[in-house]
Amino acid sequence: MNARSKSIAAALAVFGLLGVSLYAALFASSGLPGSSREYVTVRFADVGGLREGDDVREASVRVGRVDSIELDGEQAVVRLQLTGDTDMDVYADATAAVWARSGLGQNFVELNRGHEEAGQLESGELPPAQTLPASQLDELLSVLDKPTRDGLASTLREVGGGVEGKSTELATFLAHAPEILGDLGTISTATASQRADLAGLLQSTSVLASRFEGREDRIDSMLGKMDKTLRALGADNGQAISRTLDKAPEALRKTDEGLTALEGPLVDIEAASRSLEPGTAALGRATPALRAVLRDAQAPLDKVPGVADLADPAFSELASAVDDARPLALRMESTFDSAETLATYMAPYASEISQYFDYWSSANGKSDKSGHYLRLGFVVRPESISGVLPIADPFTHRNPYPAPGQAQQDRATGLLGGN
Repeated sequence: MNARSKSIAAALAVFGLLGVSLYAALFASSGLPGSSREYVTVRFADVGGLREGDDVREASVRVGRVDSIELDGEQAVVRLQLTGDTDMDVYADATAAVWARSGLGQNFVELNRGHEEAGQLESGELPPAQTLPASQLDELLSVLDKPTRDGLASTLREVGGGVEGKSTELATFLAHAPEILGDLGTISTATASQRADLAGLLQSTSVLASRFEGREDRIDSMLGKMDKTLRALGADNGQAISRTLDKAPEALRKTDEGLTALEGPLVDIEAASRSLEPGTAALGRATPALRAVLRDAQAPLDKVPGVADLADPAFSELASAVDDARPLALRMESTFDSAETLATYMAPYASEISQYFDYWSSANGKSDKSGHYLRLGFVVRPESISGVLPIADPFTHRNPYPAPGQAQQDRATGLLGGN
């Protein structure tokens, strides 16, 4: 082969390669040449921004493309081209939905081909009952009122600014997200309870957050100091705080014992305070009177020194008299000692002695017209004669020492009369 033939063959090869490349570029969205293709028609109430050539996906894996979109009355008829190495059978219970691919209006068709038990889709067309229309992000946000949308936008801006440059911390958060989300689920369950006042909690949180406004510098300084404190606690790998915590249970137990031992004294102090309460109350009520006495007693107390000077000679004489009376006091002591025996003997006869003085007072308590208080009369009785005879009446017995309280009943009767 000469040089001319080689040049022609190279040119033909280049043109062939260009043709294949152009064909692949024009029909790449339709699948590779020779691959199996299935078509299914889907009726949607609304396809939103879906366009021809958009993806058809199953479980988010591309399985085809949108071949055509036509309007039939109020419904959009979408023809889907399914490509794959194997048959792409669609069953009677299949479903389809238009999903948003991004927030920029890109969409795709999510197809669920159904189950083999439901049988083949004989008509080759999914009715609207088995499809879901497109839902754009702006339509979802339009359900929210303006304050909510503004708050959501502010939240997104703040969150975006907060995570800027924090990729490492964000990665750490995402690594621990399963544990955090578990706790978040518990919190969500608690806040969803009927007993939880979520609105009140959010309102209190808002009030608390407003208290921090204008105090950011102080909070920053406090957090800096807290960081130093926590670093100090973590010195020596936390061994000091670890030893402290190890001893804490025993210290707390002894503290509890000490507080328990104080209960008895505290109860006694309470009882004493209650007992003192009436006295202190009375003292409080008497304080004005005591103050008045102390205030008014100044003038009389000023005269006490003069009276004391005048009484000094009398007290001196009294001291002399007391010295002179000391011998008499000794004799009086001796007299009282001697009289003790007589008083002991006479004590049982106290009633008779008292009666004697009562009779004496009765006899001399009143006088007659002549001024006589006591009149003695003689009454002649048998014992008046028998009593003067030198011979005692043998039929009369007497008790010269009657027992205490028996003198009035101590009588005897003889032949000549009572005695």
